[in-house]
Amino acid sequence: MLPNIPSLLLLTIAALSSTLAAPTPCTFDPNRTIPEISVQQLLAAAPKICTIVTEECHPAPNAVKEINTALAYHGLTALGQKAALLGLMTVESGDFIHNTNKNPGRPGQGTKAMLMFPHIYDYALSQPALTAEVLRISGGEALDVTFDNMDKIPAADQRAILALVLPEKYTYAAAAWYLENKCQASMTVRLAEGGFEGFKEYVGVCIGAGNVTPERLAAWCLAVKALKPVRMGMPRECNN
Repeated sequence: MLPNIPSLLLLTIAALSSTLAAPTPCTFDPNRTIPEISVQQLLAAAPKICTIVTEECHPAPNAVKEINTALAYHGLTALGQKAALLGLMTVESGDFIHNTNKNPGRPGQGTKAMLMFPHIYDYALSQPALTAEVLRISGGEALDVTFDNMDKIPAADQRAILALVLPEKYTYAAAAWYLENKCQASMTVRLAEGGFEGFKEYVGVCIGAGNVTPERLAAWCLAVKALKPVRMGMPRECNN
């Protein structure tokens, strides 16, 4: 105790010392390599995920295992990449609750990324274990399915092909597959290095969903917050 120093000055010194001792948060770095997603992180990013297995939903421990497997297979290790895909899936599937399109109820649209049927067809066809069945449903040959002609394919066939990629092994990997096979080659790097701008390009150019809506921004920010290191700052777009 220093009896000759006014108490107010002591309080000021103590406050200053406390401020200097506290580590300063580092700047948001979407290129930071982060570990596998944990169950707790997935629950933080998708708080409404089911707690028991349902027809279309799997609890967080089941889901996170398949998500991590898909991310590793496609070489996606950066914070920006993982947050973008996690944010996309939470929006498209309603926090991983849905596996098929509910509104307006398109017969061939689904997976946790809610891929449209032309992409579902290509995705299923590209999986070695599913190729033969896709070809059987398609009448023996691979089809060139586009948004212009997909309605000519019977709804029953669309549902049958979609059903092939709804099991856990495939549904959680659809977003990563789409990024690698349907987006421009530079998008993976842009997600790792571009921060919000990279995510905006991903949504607008790669996904073709237009501008980043408040719902998509909120989901991305929630994913970033869940996945980033504790002392890393948030993107400024998430602080508004």
